[in-house]
Amino acid sequence: MASRIQSLMLILLLLIVAAIILIAGTIQREHDFEITQRAVQLALANGAANEVGERILQQRDNLRLFADEYRDSIARLALRPDDSRLNDSIHKRLKQRFPDHLAFTITTRKGIPLVQDIDTLIGDVCQLDITHFVKEAARSRTPRGNAVFIHPQPGNYHYDLMARWESGKRGGVFFVSFKPEDVVRLLRNYQLPGHELLLVKASDPSLIEISAAGARDKLQRDIRLNAAERRIARLGKSIRGSDWQMIDLPNQDYAKRYKKRLWL
Repeated sequence: MASRIQSLMLILLLLIVAAIILIAGTIQREHDFEITQRAVQLALANGAANEVGERILQQRDNLRLFADEYRDSIARLALRPDDSRLNDSIHKRLKQRFPDHLAFTITTRKGIPLVQDIDTLIGDVCQLDITHFVKEAARSRTPRGNAVFIHPQPGNYHYDLMARWESGKRGGVFFVSFKPEDVVRLLRNYQLPGHELLLVKASDPSLIEISAAGARDKLQRDIRLNAAERRIARLGKSIRGSDWQMIDLPNQDYAKRYKKRLWL
């Protein structure tokens, strides 16, 4: 009888040891998962931020080249702002160079718009951007440009870029607004299962500017991060030349499902 009890005790002890080993291993794997997730969050946020920053920089440089290349056409339109054929010609060339461009205008050196796109009038926020650019252009031959952010114009959420145009004694600002589709595609390409990449406004960090679904007018959720989301979000780099910061927001349900499978 004693021998049988001892055998049962030994088996029970082995089962307890095995259970402890399994539990300790699972806890370690759960911990490793959390560490890996944080590293992935940071890598995703920084990688996507670099790509968006490079994209904005490239667009800004290309816009400067465009304004220089077509300075004579821009100058003629400044003299004849009602010339629809010339306006259409510049639109066509812009569409070839910038497929996501939405509208354009040209201004005087003082920032007064000379051309208005009827469907997408230059709004107050756009005009404020132009005013800041004009002031900077007056101080420098190579103005850095405006800090890019989403302008919430109903039906046409967009961001603006500007370049100086010069032709003889005439000059001013060449202003182009862009749909955020190119940035949306970048976020979509970088995003991994269980993660959501978001561009938030650096000066208002809870406000979502762009997601992989589109600008915030396309979001199927609240346009602001709640307190819990801000706690778990991983901050990436600020986007140079913009009022944007990239964050990675982990999907809590995805993590819970993974941990549940791990324990099972």
